[in-house]
Amino acid sequence: MRILAALAGGLMGGVIGYLVGAVVGCDWLYPTSNLCGIYGAFFTGPLGFLAGALAGWLAARSPRR
Repeated sequence: MRILAALAGGLMGGVIGYLVGAVVGCDWLYPTSNLCGIYGAFFTGPLGFLAGALAGWLAARSPRR
């Protein structure tokens, strides 16, 4: 169950991370460039995936007694 929660969190985090990087790159940094989504694809997407996977893993922990 923890693996599924980590995978789901990672997928959601990766998509959100990519979108944040793409918006920042395409709207703020390089609005006229064709390659503005590179920040999302290679930097913020993987970071979002890792953060989401960690959050999903920790959220699925059983409480300790």
